[in-house]
Amino acid sequence: LPSPGELELEGVLALDQGAPESVVAAVAGGDIRAEASSRLDDRVELAGAQAVDGDPTTGWIFDEPSASIALTFPERTLDSLTIDTTVGTGFGQLSEIDVLVAGEQQRLDPTSATCDGAPQCEISHTIELGGVEASSIDITMTGPESTAETTIRVDEIRLNGQPNDTPERSGDCVTGLVEIDGEDRGVRFTTPPEVLLRGQPARFVGCVPVALGAGSHRLRSGSGVMLDRATLLPPAFAAPSPVDDAVGTVESVATDGSRVTARVDAADGGVLVVGQSYHPAWRASADGRDLGRPLSVDGLAAWQLEPAVGQEIVVEFGLQRRYEAALLVSLAGALGCCVLVVGRRQR
Repeated sequence: LPSPGELELEGVLALDQGAPESVVAAVAGGDIRAEASSRLDDRVELAGAQAVDGDPTTGWIFDEPSASIALTFPERTLDSLTIDTTVGTGFGQLSEIDVLVAGEQQRLDPTSATCDGAPQCEISHTIELGGVEASSIDITMTGPESTAETTIRVDEIRLNGQPNDTPERSGDCVTGLVEIDGEDRGVRFTTPPEVLLRGQPARFVGCVPVALGAGSHRLRSGSGVMLDRATLLPPAFAAPSPVDDAVGTVESVATDGSRVTARVDAADGGVLVVGQSYHPAWRASADGRDLGRPLSVDGLAAWQLEPAVGQEIVVEFGLQRRYEAALLVSLAGALGCCVLVVGRRQR
């Protein structure tokens, strides 16, 4: 950095298939956190967190002879623990369940429950806990000893027989994903973080601004995290508002050789973002006033706009004579809004 400053962090990340269970649990969020000792093929979508997400169509799946899962949650009175499993058609039956809660261990023999001839069925196992006060449970599950179907699927683990709530993940500040100069920087997701549990990337912003001095800095992803992109911007240029909320007006759009011209209403000012990858060769002007060297917003070229209505915006790319540009004006305000302009590339 040429000078010290306070910057906003934003970017896109994904979880590696080998992401630690602690990272997956942090991303999954929710009232109950679950970390398993193993999962099938290390796949994120089969992690322990999937057994407490309130969705029985997802699940924790493992193929080890035995595996354990640790649940943590705000302290409460526990009357029972229920483990919902899918058995048959590729999934085996548990042969033993051990539960450790509040220093007391209980063992359940789950082999008496069967599918009664059906090729596949859902089987629930309930352990009575007697109203113990606890904030954690450790569960060890042992698979079948002699069968071809050794893969175990746990659909949901429920406390007191109640369905698990679907986690409200988007507002959580998640740590362990991004570091700057060796210091953990918590992030919040601006797209639903559950896509991470399906192996897809998600957008994020920093929980708090990052104060950095002049000079070089090192940005690293956490264990099991793949950073697709990370951007540090002055607060005035950070644009976490989604473009799906776009509103605004464009009076006219024209292409002329190496430039696109648009008349844009931006009564509250805002940020002009070109729908093309950032490159320093992009140039822009507003009513003939040079907007200077572009910034990078969400990986795209961008400039700050002063409040004005009906201003003439000209954008051109200095290394290319003919091009296609999509212009997005993201207007500053309480909710943020934008105007979309589409040009055409000619070769």
